Amino acid sequence: MRSLTDWFEVVWFRRKVVAIITAVIVALMAVYLIFAPRTYQASASLYFDKSAPDPLKSENNGQQQDNRLATEAEVIRSSKVVQRVVQSIPAAERKEYEAKWGSQSKSGQPFDDWLRAKLLSAISVTTQADTKVLAINAVAAEPDKAAELANRFATGYVDAQRELSTGPAQAYAKFLSGNMSAARKDVERAEGALSSFVKATGISGDTQASAGALAATVSQLAGSQAAAAGAANMGGSDAQGVADAQNTETVQRLSTEYATKAAQVSQYEATLGPNHPTLQAAEAELATIKARLNAERRSATDAFVRSRQAAIAAESAAAAARAGQLQSAANAQRSQLVEMSSNLGKFATLQQDLATAQQRYNDLSSRASQMQLRGALPLANVSQLDTAKAPDRPTSPKVGLLSMLAVMMGLAIGAGVAILLEYLNPRVRTLANVEKLIGVPVVARLSLPRETPRMLTDASAN
Repeated sequence: MRSLTDWFEVVWFRRKVVAIITAVIVALMAVYLIFAPRTYQASASLYFDKSAPDPLKSENNGQQQDNRLATEAEVIRSSKVVQRVVQSIPAAERKEYEAKWGSQSKSGQPFDDWLRAKLLSAISVTTQADTKVLAINAVAAEPDKAAELANRFATGYVDAQRELSTGPAQAYAKFLSGNMSAARKDVERAEGALSSFVKATGISGDTQASAGALAATVSQLAGSQAAAAGAANMGGSDAQGVADAQNTETVQRLSTEYATKAAQVSQYEATLGPNHPTLQAAEAELATIKARLNAERRSATDAFVRSRQAAIAAESAAAAARAGQLQSAANAQRSQLVEMSSNLGKFATLQQDLATAQQRYNDLSSRASQMQLRGALPLANVSQLDTAKAPDRPTSPKVGLLSMLAVMMGLAIGAGVAILLEYLNPRVRTLANVEKLIGVPVVARLSLPRETPRMLTDASAN
């Protein structure tokens, strides 16, 4: 059994072989680094401010909402945002993608699906612990393409968020605008009918007290109908349920645990190997926390959505019941007016119809203005903090790391070859090797002059 020193001497004796093998491997790595494709990474940052005030409310509590960067990262990779990015690609660049699709897609995959998958494969989203900043990282073969892709995803996400925050208000404003057209026609018909009646009968003046009571009842009826319509059309959404669920104590605690454990895993990954038990245990615990967090989010979201839907249904039912009561009261008051003098009753009815139509139109106009304002001024809780710029250097291949690995690999392989050659053709280089081969201890060690081999050769010749 040779010692470590013996093997070192073997490798040193065959150092030329080790040097040649190392030089070959380093040369091969240099060729690879010269011809290997370069990839560039660019990043765009988004800032989230969940305390943005509502411009339609007189009071804002300014409560800070929990950090939901992990959820927003999934939204960035959603099909809605990717579709916006696809639509923003210029025609010339789209033709380049179509050419790549024709050469790479062999399974008949549709171009749009292939393009979305390719864009997603080039995007990664990273969060920074204890901050409200999220980074969108894009990888491409050209620095400009990487910066453009990161900026497109950032812009697409911001636009999608604005659409999500203004979409319901815009839809309700459109609904109210349609009702305003009908209400405006009702006002015009009521004005025409009253004008014709006054011209035909010559009656004019104030209506009776019953007509005034009818006006108040009908006004209340219009308000109740508007409230019922608002309750029916402004129902709760899953997004509101997610926002409410994020504020629960359990979700906040699990989110904090997840962020802490993720930071710990990142630290282990930087210092430990991928198969280290500590790293594997930390990763398993991180996966468990994430599963618990997702389950708690879903459970809390479902609970909030069901609760909100139940409250809206109860509010809508109450408003409908109130509207029914007011409708019955209005019908009763109209019947009472009919029993009065036909001309006076007719005048009061026409006058009240005009006031009712005008009040309904004003109510719809006011609510439509509010919804249009909400739709035009979204609650901007996200903004692009940094614009991605074209990187100066590629992110891969890593020249320094690969060069160092090539040198280490060459030395290791060279040492292995040297040891293999020694095993196939062993030589005696130390006293310990002599004792091992002949089985007797070495008594003395003689130092011969350098001419000894030549002298022995001459002696043997004589």
